[in-house]
Amino acid sequence: MQEDQRRILTTTLELIQPFSWMSILWQVGLFTLVGGVVFWIGFSGFDPIAMSTLFVFAILYTFAKVFLTRKRLQKVLQGRLEYLNKKHPSMTLFVPILEKIGRRFYLRPAALFFDGKTKLEAFRQSFSMVTPSESITCEYGPHFQIEHTEEQDSTISYVGRFMEKDYRFHTTNDPVIVSRILQDFSNKKGQ
Repeated sequence: MQEDQRRILTTTLELIQPFSWMSILWQVGLFTLVGGVVFWIGFSGFDPIAMSTLFVFAILYTFAKVFLTRKRLQKVLQGRLEYLNKKHPSMTLFVPILEKIGRRFYLRPAALFFDGKTKLEAFRQSFSMVTPSESITCEYGPHFQIEHTEEQDSTISYVGRFMEKDYRFHTTNDPVIVSRILQDFSNKKGQ
Protein backbone atom coordinates (compact mmCIF):
# COMPACT_ATOMS: atom_id res chain seq x y z
CA MET A 1 0.00 0.00 0.00
CA GLN A 2 2.91 2.37 0.60
CA GLU A 3 3.88 2.07 -3.06
CA ASP A 4 0.35 3.19 -4.04
CA GLN A 5 0.58 6.13 -1.63
CA ARG A 6 3.99 7.18 -2.93
CA ARG A 7 2.77 6.97 -6.56
CA ILE A 8 -0.33 9.08 -5.81
CA LEU A 9 1.71 11.78 -4.03
CA THR A 10 4.30 11.85 -6.85
CA THR A 11 1.71 12.16 -9.62
CA THR A 12 -0.20 14.79 -7.62
CA LEU A 13 3.00 16.81 -7.23
CA GLU A 14 3.63 16.54 -10.99
CA LEU A 15 0.12 17.87 -11.69
CA ILE A 16 0.55 20.84 -9.36
CA GLN A 17 4.15 21.72 -10.22
CA PRO A 18 5.14 20.15 -13.53
CA PHE A 19 8.78 20.57 -14.52
CA SER A 20 8.97 22.02 -18.02
CA TRP A 21 12.08 23.26 -19.77
CA MET A 22 9.92 25.40 -22.06
CA SER A 23 8.35 27.13 -19.08
CA ILE A 24 11.75 27.78 -17.53
CA LEU A 25 13.15 29.14 -20.81
CA TRP A 26 10.08 31.34 -21.24
CA GLN A 27 10.44 32.78 -17.72
CA VAL A 28 14.20 33.36 -18.10
CA GLY A 29 13.63 35.09 -21.45
CA LEU A 30 10.84 37.24 -20.05
CA PHE A 31 12.82 38.29 -16.95
CA THR A 32 15.87 39.08 -19.09
CA LEU A 33 13.84 41.07 -21.61
CA VAL A 34 11.96 43.11 -19.00
CA GLY A 35 15.13 43.68 -16.96
CA GLY A 36 17.01 44.66 -20.10
CA VAL A 37 14.35 47.17 -21.12
CA VAL A 38 14.29 48.67 -17.62
CA PHE A 39 18.10 48.85 -17.59
CA TRP A 40 18.19 50.38 -21.08
CA ILE A 41 15.58 53.03 -20.20
CA GLY A 42 17.09 53.76 -16.77
CA PHE A 43 20.71 53.98 -17.87
CA SER A 44 20.27 55.10 -21.50
CA GLY A 45 22.12 52.39 -23.27
CA PHE A 46 22.90 48.74 -23.78
CA ASP A 47 25.63 47.14 -21.68
CA PRO A 48 26.54 43.52 -22.61
CA ILE A 49 28.06 42.82 -19.18
CA ALA A 50 24.92 44.03 -17.41
CA MET A 51 22.73 41.96 -19.76
CA SER A 52 24.87 38.87 -19.15
CA THR A 53 24.64 39.40 -15.40
CA LEU A 54 20.90 39.90 -15.66
CA PHE A 55 20.60 36.69 -17.71
CA VAL A 56 22.54 34.68 -15.09
CA PHE A 57 20.39 36.11 -12.26
CA ALA A 58 17.21 35.28 -14.23
CA ILE A 59 18.39 31.66 -14.58
CA LEU A 60 19.27 31.40 -10.89
CA TYR A 61 16.00 33.00 -9.80
CA THR A 62 13.87 30.77 -12.03
CA PHE A 63 15.53 27.53 -10.91
CA ALA A 64 15.42 28.59 -7.26
CA LYS A 65 11.71 29.43 -7.56
CA VAL A 66 10.87 26.07 -9.15
CA PHE A 67 13.00 24.14 -6.65
CA LEU A 68 11.68 25.93 -3.53
CA THR A 69 8.04 25.74 -4.66
CA ARG A 70 8.38 22.02 -5.31
CA LYS A 71 10.04 21.40 -1.92
CA ARG A 72 7.30 23.38 -0.16
CA LEU A 73 4.56 21.37 -1.88
CA GLN A 74 6.30 18.12 -0.91
CA LYS A 75 6.43 19.24 2.72
CA VAL A 76 2.75 20.28 2.71
CA LEU A 77 1.66 16.94 1.19
CA GLN A 78 3.83 15.01 3.67
CA GLY A 79 2.54 17.15 6.57
CA ARG A 80 -1.08 16.44 5.64
CA LEU A 81 -0.35 12.72 5.31
CA GLU A 82 1.30 12.61 8.74
CA TYR A 83 -1.53 14.66 10.28
CA LEU A 84 -4.15 12.25 8.92
CA ASN A 85 -2.13 9.21 10.01
CA LYS A 86 -2.17 10.57 13.59
CA LYS A 87 -5.84 11.56 13.51
CA HIS A 88 -7.05 8.39 11.72
CA PRO A 89 -4.60 5.53 12.44
CA SER A 90 -6.72 3.09 10.41
CA MET A 91 -6.34 5.18 7.23
CA THR A 92 -5.17 3.09 4.29
CA LEU A 93 -4.85 5.72 1.53
CA PHE A 94 -4.55 9.52 1.39
CA VAL A 95 -5.55 11.34 -1.81
CA PRO A 96 -4.93 15.11 -2.09
CA ILE A 97 -7.74 17.13 -3.68
CA LEU A 98 -6.93 19.55 -6.48
CA GLU A 99 -8.63 22.59 -7.95
CA LYS A 100 -8.31 23.44 -11.62
CA ILE A 101 -8.08 27.09 -12.61
CA GLY A 102 -7.52 27.56 -16.32
CA ARG A 103 -5.04 24.86 -17.32
CA ARG A 104 -3.24 24.68 -13.95
CA PHE A 105 -3.95 22.60 -10.90
CA TYR A 106 -3.68 23.89 -7.34
CA LEU A 107 -3.73 22.05 -4.03
CA ARG A 108 -6.97 22.49 -2.12
CA PRO A 109 -7.10 22.43 1.69
CA ALA A 110 -8.86 19.07 1.62
CA ALA A 111 -8.19 15.40 0.92
CA LEU A 112 -10.01 12.15 0.36
CA PHE A 113 -8.93 9.23 2.49
CA PHE A 114 -9.98 5.65 2.93
CA ASP A 115 -10.26 3.59 6.10
CA GLY A 116 -12.84 1.09 4.96
CA LYS A 117 -15.05 3.96 3.76
CA THR A 118 -14.46 7.01 1.61
CA LYS A 119 -14.10 10.15 3.70
CA LEU A 120 -13.27 13.78 3.02
CA GLU A 121 -11.02 15.74 5.35
CA ALA A 122 -11.18 19.55 5.18
CA PHE A 123 -8.08 21.20 6.66
CA ARG A 124 -7.58 24.52 8.36
CA GLN A 125 -4.10 25.47 7.31
CA SER A 126 -2.52 28.86 6.81
CA PHE A 127 0.00 29.36 4.03
CA SER A 128 2.94 29.53 6.41
CA MET A 129 2.11 26.17 8.02
CA VAL A 130 3.24 22.83 6.65
CA THR A 131 0.97 20.76 8.92
CA PRO A 132 -2.73 21.60 9.40
CA SER A 133 -3.79 23.04 12.74
CA GLU A 134 -7.20 21.36 12.72
CA SER A 135 -9.65 19.67 10.37
CA ILE A 136 -13.11 18.20 10.03
CA THR A 137 -13.96 14.75 8.71
CA CYS A 138 -17.01 13.98 6.63
CA GLU A 139 -17.90 10.41 5.68
CA TYR A 140 -19.35 9.60 2.28
CA GLY A 141 -23.08 9.87 2.87
CA PRO A 142 -25.67 12.62 3.37
CA HIS A 143 -23.13 15.44 3.98
CA PHE A 144 -20.57 14.38 1.38
CA GLN A 145 -21.69 12.89 -1.91
CA ILE A 146 -20.08 12.29 -5.28
CA GLU A 147 -22.73 12.55 -7.96
CA HIS A 148 -20.61 12.28 -11.08
CA THR A 149 -17.04 11.39 -12.01
CA GLU A 150 -15.23 11.86 -15.30
CA GLU A 151 -11.88 10.28 -16.02
CA GLN A 152 -9.47 12.37 -18.06
CA ASP A 153 -5.89 11.62 -19.08
CA SER A 154 -4.12 12.44 -15.83
CA THR A 155 -6.99 13.42 -13.53
CA ILE A 156 -10.44 12.43 -12.38
CA SER A 157 -12.98 15.23 -12.22
CA TYR A 158 -15.67 14.98 -9.52
CA VAL A 159 -18.98 16.73 -9.15
CA GLY A 160 -20.64 16.33 -5.80
CA ARG A 161 -22.04 17.95 -2.70
CA PHE A 162 -20.30 18.83 0.55
CA MET A 163 -22.31 20.21 3.46
CA GLU A 164 -25.26 20.88 1.11
CA LYS A 165 -23.19 22.94 -1.36
CA ASP A 166 -21.95 22.03 -4.83
CA TYR A 167 -18.38 20.82 -4.65
CA ARG A 168 -16.18 20.25 -7.69
CA PHE A 169 -12.67 18.88 -7.39
CA HIS A 170 -10.02 16.76 -9.07
CA THR A 171 -7.65 13.99 -8.05
CA THR A 172 -4.88 12.23 -9.88
CA ASN A 173 -6.14 9.44 -12.15
CA ASP A 174 -4.93 6.27 -10.46
CA PRO A 175 -6.53 2.79 -10.67
CA VAL A 176 -6.46 2.39 -6.87
CA ILE A 177 -8.45 5.60 -6.38
CA VAL A 178 -10.91 4.70 -9.12
CA SER A 179 -11.63 1.25 -7.63
CA ARG A 180 -12.10 2.63 -4.09
CA ILE A 181 -14.37 5.50 -5.18
CA LEU A 182 -16.44 3.28 -7.48
CA GLN A 183 -16.85 0.72 -4.71
CA ASP A 184 -18.41 3.28 -2.33
CA PHE A 185 -20.25 4.98 -5.21
CA SER A 186 -21.94 1.72 -6.29
CA ASN A 187 -22.63 0.66 -2.67
CA LYS A 188 -24.52 3.92 -1.97
CA LYS A 189 -26.51 3.64 -5.21
CA GLY A 190 -27.52 0.08 -4.31
CA GLN A 191 -28.93 1.08 -0.91
